[in-house]
Amino acid sequence: MNWKKGFKRAFVLLAILYLIPIILLFYSLIPTAEEYQRSRVFDTVNLIKGYNPQISPESAWTYETANKIVKEGAEDWLVTVHHKFEGQIDFSQIEQDYKEEMRKLSHNQGKMVFKAFLFWAVPLAAVYLFGLGIGWVFAGFKTS
Repeated sequence: MNWKKGFKRAFVLLAILYLIPIILLFYSLIPTAEEYQRSRVFDTVNLIKGYNPQISPESAWTYETANKIVKEGAEDWLVTVHHKFEGQIDFSQIEQDYKEEMRKLSHNQGKMVFKAFLFWAVPLAAVYLFGLGIGWVFAGFKTS
C-alpha cells in the first residue's frame, strides 16, 4: 500500500471540495453595477427624506422598492427625481460617488476574486505543509 500517493489524492479531493463553498460564498460578495445603482437610489431617497420633513422616515421604502426601480431602469427614475428637486437638493455628491464606484468596479471585482483565491489557497498550503512536516517526522523514526 502506497500511503504517500493516497494522501496526495485525498489532498486533491479536499482542495476541490473546499473550493465549492469558497465559490458559493465569494460569488455573492463580488460587487456588481446593479448593487452600486441600488445604493445610488437609496442614497437619493435618504437625501430627499432629510430635506423634506413631510416624508416620514418610516414610509414604505424597502429593498424591494429600490430593486424594482433598478430593474425597471433607475436612470430614468433618477433623472425625474433630480428634475423634481432641482434647486432644492444637491445630488452632486451622490452622483460623484456613484461615478467613482463605477470607475473602480472592475478593480473591486478583481480584488474580491483575489481574496477568494487567498481564502482558498492559504489554508490548503498550511494543510499541505503540515502533511509534509508529519511525513518528515515519520521518516525520522524509520530505521535505516
